[in-house]
Amino acid sequence: MQTSKTEIACFRLGSVHVITVTSPQLARQFFKEHDAIFSSRPETMSTRLTTNGYLTAVPHQPRCEEADHLVRYVYNRCQDYGVLNVRETAQLYCGGLIRKLVFGERFFGCGMEDGGKAVEEAKHMDALWTVLMHTYGFAIISRSKD
Repeated sequence: MQTSKTEIACFRLGSVHVITVTSPQLARQFFKEHDAIFSSRPETMSTRLTTNGYLTAVPHQPRCEEADHLVRYVYNRCQDYGVLNVRETAQLYCGGLIRKLVFGERFFGCGMEDGGKAVEEAKHMDALWTVLMHTYGFAIISRSKD
């Protein structure tokens, strides 16, 4: 892109057009104005129902509280055991954030002393991952372009 002296270019890779942008300001402008065009998510009934009509949550001040919970949990876990399961920690953090947004509280029960997940959180996360695993499983997609 430096040799052609441009900040935006469109390349065709097979049947897919790929647009590359080197300017962060230009990329922000595109995502603000044309987000629906550049998103590559398929529209299915299951995604519409799961996301309540494609609504998203805007980050706000309470996210700092969730980050504090994550840092405190990682610190306590490393101090006590020295070993940390990153997958479990990421699921715990994401689950706490989702429960805070949807239900207004981070824990279903009292939680663990070190900030870890209780039995209720483990069951909720297993159910949530099962729903996400099957999200695109119920879509009828026509592959024919005739």
